[in-house]
Amino acid sequence: MFIFTSLLFSSLLPWYGLTAYTRGTPGAPWSVEDVLIVKAKLWRMFSTNEARKMVLEGTPASPEHNTDIYNGVTGMFQTTAPKTLRQGFHDCLKYPDGSGGCDGCLSQTNMWHQWHPNQHEGEFNRPDQTDGDNNGMQAVSDLLEAIYMWPQYPSRTPALPVSLRESGKSRADLWALAAMTAVEFGIATTNMRCKHETNEHNTGGCPFRDEEDDCEVEIERSFIFKSGRKDCTFEPASEDRPYWHDIDEVHPNPHGSGQITVDFFKDHFDLNSREVVALMGAHTYGTMRTQNAMFRYGWTSHNMPLFNNRYYRNLVNEDSWYIPTPDCQKLGDAWGTKPKTKFMIKANRDSYGGGPIQYLRFQDACPDCDHPDNSNYGGSKCCDPENIPEGLYCNPECSKYRLVSGNDETLLNCDMGLYLGFDVEDSWRTVGCAGLERFNYTMWSKRFIMPYHNHEIRHFDNKSLCFRIEQDPTDSLDSDPVRVILDTCMQKPYNLERWSYDETDGKISLSQLPEWNLCALVKSLSDDLDLVVRHHEWEGCHWNYDQFLGIIQSKDHPEWCIGYNPEEDNVGNQLVMKQCQGNEENTKFGDWWYTPDHITDFECPLQELAEPAGSDPMHQVVEEFAQFQNVWVAEFMDVLEKVLENGYKEGELKQGPDMTGMNCYLPEENGNEDWICNF
Repeated sequence: MFIFTSLLFSSLLPWYGLTAYTRGTPGAPWSVEDVLIVKAKLWRMFSTNEARKMVLEGTPASPEHNTDIYNGVTGMFQTTAPKTLRQGFHDCLKYPDGSGGCDGCLSQTNMWHQWHPNQHEGEFNRPDQTDGDNNGMQAVSDLLEAIYMWPQYPSRTPALPVSLRESGKSRADLWALAAMTAVEFGIATTNMRCKHETNEHNTGGCPFRDEEDDCEVEIERSFIFKSGRKDCTFEPASEDRPYWHDIDEVHPNPHGSGQITVDFFKDHFDLNSREVVALMGAHTYGTMRTQNAMFRYGWTSHNMPLFNNRYYRNLVNEDSWYIPTPDCQKLGDAWGTKPKTKFMIKANRDSYGGGPIQYLRFQDACPDCDHPDNSNYGGSKCCDPENIPEGLYCNPECSKYRLVSGNDETLLNCDMGLYLGFDVEDSWRTVGCAGLERFNYTMWSKRFIMPYHNHEIRHFDNKSLCFRIEQDPTDSLDSDPVRVILDTCMQKPYNLERWSYDETDGKISLSQLPEWNLCALVKSLSDDLDLVVRHHEWEGCHWNYDQFLGIIQSKDHPEWCIGYNPEEDNVGNQLVMKQCQGNEENTKFGDWWYTPDHITDFECPLQELAEPAGSDPMHQVVEEFAQFQNVWVAEFMDVLEKVLENGYKEGELKQGPDMTGMNCYLPEENGNEDWICNF
């Protein structure tokens, strides 16, 4: 009877006798059924608006069935598939001592940190960063843990007979399969959009090339999934997240040149330069978050859910349709052809040194004539039929280089360095190209300007207050000069508050009353000495405006600044001399300025780097991948498989089930009610 019962139990429960996973040991093999079931769970996780719903079902890190732990973190439940691909790569980074690789663990450094947007560009108030981190992947790692720990999670997907952990699987193997599946989901999404197919569970993304024969991605084979990866044995950072720890990985430098990027991947992943170019194409998929890493916008606008070669087409400045809004309406130039494109390099001026650096893509296109709320709306002059010459698509005067406002297409140094040859100083600032002569901290740091609006010199914090003289000085005596006060702007006569500043000689003069100059009352400067206007110049009449600090210093005695003694409303307050140090709150004048030198055209040579020597130079590889999408996808799959084996010897991992012919379906896509994968 005992033998019969045991045999019956074994036949009904094929997982009988399996041992739960132990960290530091190879993960157990996967069956075909394991792969199909888990891919269906991942397919739901990647679907539109489903990640948040899955968190509401609970995860080991958030068992209260709410999303409270993610409050205040931007974009946690968006672009989940690209984030999962990113996590698969980050999991395979090594540690400073050379150990590690794909180990089912992430450093928690900077997790939850948010760079809240500055009120203005040019704050220069954040540390220069030349390293990466894992910020932004919190929800992805938490959802994968729920799939790892709970066999029936999430709902509306097939259930495993026993959890992956209880059947001896490693997290690292799950994360590797998830990264591969994320790519498959992106390819499926691309092909749906190319065929103009939609599904409520997979929305978003514009096919820029749906009218072209090679819009769809065709793959030569399925991914080769291997098992046997070992999870790390570091002390977990917390009990509810055993996959996070406090040991930092070695991340690539997003600000690095082509040489720096190639050297990193050669040293840490044993990739050659062609493989590096292929791997970096993953940036076609997903977006950037200013709050997570200070980088703005995304690599590809309205292409973010799609896994195609737009990244490379952008790199080579290929002409392409201008799509300003998510409805995917394509705009061309005035003659209806694909607009010309160019990149400009920009210093965002967030960090102490003026970075981060990004390249913004502009298209010489007609304005948007259908969305009045769009910043690129053309208005009557550009869009009304009577203002458009016959046979043209917009008024030619209105076709200009423009951004996709709010969804700008951008590249980082590590991206542009694949195609263009330049160097970086201080590990982040681009140098060595024509057009960058004024692209430096000295020019970027000119963040304030005076006079500015209406030739006024305005109080920095209260723009209703301006420098103003008390009366017309024409008949004043040198022994009794006219005082300069803070007063309400835009009072008549206006000539009493209109100023000019000559940066060369340092004179601040009344622009409509020539030769009347702003001066200290006497040459010997002292605290609370009045400011006046005089019809001559001398030592107390020369100034230097510090465009970084927003202070007006005596040119001959820079320790002294123009300031005031605070009063209740400061209207009519006398301007006086103040020691600059210690009076920063009462010596700041001028307006924020969008200095033109922080964004510029440039011209760099093509990237000739080739590793190993004699192979195709990187710029040629970029051009090849831009022209032949399927060639790139095939090589990307090869490289991703190599990356997902980082840290393991040849033959150490065991080949898993053949995934050829596996297909995954969204609900109602193939007569199914829920997410499912099958052959």
